Amino acid sequence: MRHSNLILSKRLFVILFLLSTASCFADEVFTWIDSEGNKHYSTSSDNHNAEKADLPEIEKQDIEERIDELKSVSNKTCVNKGGVNCEANADADGSVICMDGSKDSNENFQDTCAEVRLAAEVYTPNRKTNKMLTRYPVVVKVRNNSALEAVNVKVELNVLKSLASELREKLQLEGPAKIPAFGIADYTFTGRMYDERILKRANIHTSCKNCWNPARPKPLK
Repeated sequence: MRHSNLILSKRLFVILFLLSTASCFADEVFTWIDSEGNKHYSTSSDNHNAEKADLPEIEKQDIEERIDELKSVSNKTCVNKGGVNCEANADADGSVICMDGSKDSNENFQDTCAEVRLAAEVYTPNRKTNKMLTRYPVVVKVRNNSALEAVNVKVELNVLKSLASELREKLQLEGPAKIPAFGIADYTFTGRMYDERILKRANIHTSCKNCWNPARPKPLK
């Protein structure tokens, strides 16, 4: 959605620019060539060599109508149609089918349904409410950014052994084996607490049975 809104904003900016440009050329434009062969344009005909410039006609559009048209194209998703129905498989053009049965979404089935994409971050309490606490239990929040349930989820944290060393150790975190579509789950390590500075430099590795893998070749159609 964020990407679609950015594209729409850029298109609207171009439209507004063109309309403002059209207003600039509402008056007659004159042109002439000086003694050094340079061509000039002006809305004034004061120069004795000035002639009316032969400019292409600028066609004005109804900006409100154009905005509505762009919105109708950019916002074709399943957000307000019950979400994506991954069990319905892909439409003929490779897009998704919404839960209400509509097939006009621009969302790609392969990206949305075929593979899960996980995002994770280390959670630490708000320092404003815990000013004296500098060591925290390990908590990693994992978000499923796809419309498909994540299966056999595993979370691993690679942390420094100490602030004085660059050596690292791997922590296997505990948590649910599945994360529902667009859901969030917490994964924890109960062995010990860690310094906040160590947690901030930790590396998170998430995996699942149906997770997106850039090295995995896509099946031939």
